[in-house]
Amino acid sequence: MFSPRTPSSVPGYDLENVTTLRCLDDAQSIASQAAGKDVVIAGTSFIGWFPSLLYCLICSSVFIRRRFYIAKVHYAGAHPVFDF
Repeated sequence: MFSPRTPSSVPGYDLENVTTLRCLDDAQSIASQAAGKDVVIAGTSFIGWFPSLLYCLICSSVFIRRRFYIAKVHYAGAHPVFDF
């Protein structure tokens, strides 16, 4: 099991409600804390993309950030949509 680590070189890493997403337990913990709130996922690996699909069902809004763009994640009917 991974221990929670957040890169200290990232501004804001020590703010309340900032956490890492490394495994299923992390994803479930974030989902339970984020229901009805806004969520931002920094990074676009599969570890960020797949939970974003769950989070957009239970959160107010979900955004994924990668270097030069931000995508809003939502569903159009039964299909996920990533607006860049």
